[in-house]
Amino acid sequence: MAFSLMTNRARRVSCSRLAVLAVSALSGLMIGSPAMADTDLPAIASLNATGAAQSVLLDTSGLSGTFSAYQVRVSWGGAINNAWSSDASFRLTSAGLVGGALPGGTIVYADSGPGEGSAADTIAREVAWSGVFANAGNTFSAGGPLHLVFTQGVPGTQATWSNVRITLISGLPPAPPSNDQCAGAITIPQAGPFPWLSPAASIVTASTSSVGDPVLCNAQARRTVWYTFTPATSGAYVFETCADAAPAGNVGDTIVGIYTAPACGGPYTLVACNDTSCGSRAVAGASLTAGTTYYIVLGRVGTGQLPGNESTLQMRVRPLVSPAATFEIEPNDTRAQSNAVTLAPGGSIAGLTTGTSSAPGISSIDFFRLTLPDAPGITRWRLSLESLTPSQTVAIRGLNQNSSPNGGIIGTSSIIAQRSSTLTSPANFVQAYTFGGAAREITLSVSGSAATFQTYAITLSNPVSVAPVAVPGAFRPGAITLSTVGQTGANQTDTDLWVYDATTLSPIAGFGNDDRRSPSDLGSSLTRTFAPGRYLLVISDADLSNNQASPGDDGWLGGVVLEFPGVVLCSSDATGRDVSLTIADADGARSVSLTKGGAFDVRFAEFVVDAACSPADIANTDGDPQPDGAIDNGDFGLFFQAFFLPEAEPARLIADIANTDGDTALTGGGPDGSIDNGDFAAFFSLFFTGCPVG
Repeated sequence: MAFSLMTNRARRVSCSRLAVLAVSALSGLMIGSPAMADTDLPAIASLNATGAAQSVLLDTSGLSGTFSAYQVRVSWGGAINNAWSSDASFRLTSAGLVGGALPGGTIVYADSGPGEGSAADTIAREVAWSGVFANAGNTFSAGGPLHLVFTQGVPGTQATWSNVRITLISGLPPAPPSNDQCAGAITIPQAGPFPWLSPAASIVTASTSSVGDPVLCNAQARRTVWYTFTPATSGAYVFETCADAAPAGNVGDTIVGIYTAPACGGPYTLVACNDTSCGSRAVAGASLTAGTTYYIVLGRVGTGQLPGNESTLQMRVRPLVSPAATFEIEPNDTRAQSNAVTLAPGGSIAGLTTGTSSAPGISSIDFFRLTLPDAPGITRWRLSLESLTPSQTVAIRGLNQNSSPNGGIIGTSSIIAQRSSTLTSPANFVQAYTFGGAAREITLSVSGSAATFQTYAITLSNPVSVAPVAVPGAFRPGAITLSTVGQTGANQTDTDLWVYDATTLSPIAGFGNDDRRSPSDLGSSLTRTFAPGRYLLVISDADLSNNQASPGDDGWLGGVVLEFPGVVLCSSDATGRDVSLTIADADGARSVSLTKGGAFDVRFAEFVVDAACSPADIANTDGDPQPDGAIDNGDFGLFFQAFFLPEAEPARLIADIANTDGDTALTGGGPDGSIDNGDFAAFFSLFFTGCPVG
């Protein structure tokens, strides 16, 4: 995370010039460079550092040649008035202080804020600064005076700097990146194409930023590169270093600052700055004006050593709102006024809201009736919210339920079924699952606050196909109980489930349960009569929502109901929840292990109810093709009759109970459309096993 002092005292420190350190250690400066020589100046025994800057003339007698880099090391301690080692800062200059200010014409060779090893406390420690000279010639030549200007940074504080050691380094350091300084800033194309990805910039040899460079987000940035951007079109733009956005960047803790200035060197006016939007990486966004030149500073946070596995910065630039986005049309302040929008993957909705009111105007909630594409099977869709201002949320809405003796009665009040959160990973998204067969609809709402005065964008993700877990074997027709009670570990998960027809992917009316009613339990328990067929179990932690009213034996009749068919979602943003259950028929109970992984996730499992007690149960006792729950000579006779029928005879497929390897539905195989030795072997094995099987 960024090094940032959050107290008022610390903010006073950050108001002073805190330049960016260039190099973590002298060894880093020498990588790939010509031979460089170290020259140690005579050590200074002790300095009394206060909040007022002071200077001492360094003994440079005997020096010869030119020096390009430095290291300053001190033993810091003896804090008075709560001075911190992170308050310690220095300059190397051509002149000392006169009356508290540097005289005109003074050359500043080096200028640094908190050093390596410093911290926001009063504990004695070693503090070091390393870098390259950042004056006009980027060198110090022997024969000229050299002063150490030092300060504790905060008025009234005092500390002892003992054993002060200064090392000058001759030779030329490795070449820095081309955009190391503002004068070499890379130009971001005015009109894109966007998203625009910057060239990967190695910062191993990045130099110290120039005196007067802006402080980034009240944090110290150690190595920086520069860009300029003069947008062709006014609008909100995003500058980001997230791993998925900038794949060539391997620096773990980055920072991005956006400034205006009359020219390189400033003065710089802050537009936006960020260092922690995607983990420790940065997403900075701002509304930019066409024709205005902006200066973009990208760097690594902190003043410590650059980790050995970090070397490269990269940044992606894009408009927050795609030119093809669908913008809200007022009034859309209520559910009845919802804007109808159809999105394809990658499509966006954009708008502006500063409140939660239903009154017309900018302070109202924005409503959308969103149509999602038709996709086969079960498909997960995500809608991600982005905004340049805080406190924005997106929600999927449904309708209320009223309790009655016979179950829930769907009402007319629009209420939230699922709400985005800044705590999810990724942050600020909602998601729902659709069942194939038609385009599906959901109701969306976006709310804000007084602070959300800039445009938001909601973007539809690419679809993710979901394959249900296959429950092995088959269950007997009749009463079947599905229960999570006592199946979710030491702590009972508050589960919610519904059973669907696996062939049509439609919910079965009344085949749902949130809480067991008697005895009362947060676990789900559902007992229903199941006919032969394929069934889909839909389950999550509370609350699960589809377009079905709660049945009368449900212990919770207040769940949110979605307005439209073919959609299911979970309201809970909890992760890693155990939603395991048992499925019990007349032959006993079988366990099904399921875990809800991420926020808003729903799990799916498919099971079969079959009158046959086994894949070999293909006939009744008389040999008619009617399973009867027993394995006997009727099954034997019919199998062999079918097995030896000509290939063209459709009835031959009665003998198709397995694949070529002899795997039946019990073992993850099943009929494969052909009759071969796999079916023969499977039948004989199951015939002598008998029933029940599984």
